Amino acid sequence: MMARCLLVNPPFYRIWGSHYNGMSLGLSYIASSLNAAGHDAWVYNADYCDDERYKTLHQIFEDFDHSHLDFTLSNPCLRDAVNRIVEFDPDFVGYTCYTALVPVVALLTREVRKAVPGVKQVVGGPHAALDANTRRLIPDADFVVQGEGEAVMRNIVDGSAGESGTISASRITDLDSLPFPERVKFWPQSERPLDVAYLSTARGCPWRCAYCASPNIWPRVFCRSPANVLTEITGVTRCHLGPQDGGSVETQGEVGANGKLKIRDNASLYIIDDTFTFNKRRAIEIMRGLEIPWKCEARADTITEEIAQAMAGSGCVRAKIGVESGSERILRAINKGETKDDMRRGISLLQKHGVPVTIYLMAGFPDETDDDLRQTIAFARELRPDYCSISMVAPYYGTRLYKDALASGLPVDRAPWECFFHQHNSGLLNNRLSRDLVEELWGLCDIQNYK
Repeated sequence: MMARCLLVNPPFYRIWGSHYNGMSLGLSYIASSLNAAGHDAWVYNADYCDDERYKTLHQIFEDFDHSHLDFTLSNPCLRDAVNRIVEFDPDFVGYTCYTALVPVVALLTREVRKAVPGVKQVVGGPHAALDANTRRLIPDADFVVQGEGEAVMRNIVDGSAGESGTISASRITDLDSLPFPERVKFWPQSERPLDVAYLSTARGCPWRCAYCASPNIWPRVFCRSPANVLTEITGVTRCHLGPQDGGSVETQGEVGANGKLKIRDNASLYIIDDTFTFNKRRAIEIMRGLEIPWKCEARADTITEEIAQAMAGSGCVRAKIGVESGSERILRAINKGETKDDMRRGISLLQKHGVPVTIYLMAGFPDETDDDLRQTIAFARELRPDYCSISMVAPYYGTRLYKDALASGLPVDRAPWECFFHQHNSGLLNNRLSRDLVEELWGLCDIQNYK
């Protein structure tokens, strides 16, 4: 029997006066799996905002101390999300949940339960994957899924998973067996166009950085075949709402005479793997099939001359490199697994071949000093990236930083939920850093610093 299913990315940045207009690939994979099984599944990004006026991440950081987040229905973002879900009239609702989203998902599930008493509600995502107490935190969830949700969600919807419970999903080892993620059925249709040019070629990361939850969610890396990846790319689409017909799908790509996809309009493909370049042979094989603008996440110590040349030649418009700190002491403490010289070499190779570079930087590590932070600022200026993406360290649930903080007596298990995201300034793990230096770090977001 066909079920009506809605997969929800809850609002969070909208609550801060900003937005997230990207694509949740996890939800889209689950939607496509349900649709392939004969159900009617849609994806709803409740963090979407089409207002061109919004806070930058730097402004969210600056306003943190004065923000009074309202996790009640008096908040228009949350009220709107509840109304949209209820309007859909679902049989099943699935929510992705990061740690900072726990109170938001708790409210949504509670209010949706009141409005649609018979609905079955499922919570998954990073926090659910790591916290066995998620159902206690979100009591109106019928199911909590720990791990990959495609097969489990089908079982829940088909009725073979029981009435409720916490379910640990087995790893999906053959990623080629999954249907390509849903890129058409987005709710509500009036919020199109959406950016759907997101791509995942692998799940997991070989490294074990202390601040990252990925090693605990994906203890082993599984990859899609290059052929499977390139087949998906030729089907990338973008959705547009037609003025008369209530919506249409316009193909954003076209296959040229050489069999390679070329993108029309102004979008670029975003390869969201933790580290796209971790396997040189595989990455180059995928790049050889690309002739579209694309960007990716990478590590500097995986960038060789051959990789950098292939990235430039295949149309890479942005390589996002995790630098995190300019202090060798901090890099060792967070188990980064690479040195500043590794970063210098990799980034200089990208720049040599004309690949634009974004570097990720963080502040607020335990035991980080003002001198460490000065080294980070100096190193960023030395590297001369095209852009700096700045974050404050957040001890995400299940990471080594979280466990170490608990063991040291820090009350991270009682911290406000809003501290568990990149733009907080609570000093949760380290409140000894100079505010002026932290502000100087955030100022690196201004590209003019590198001219």
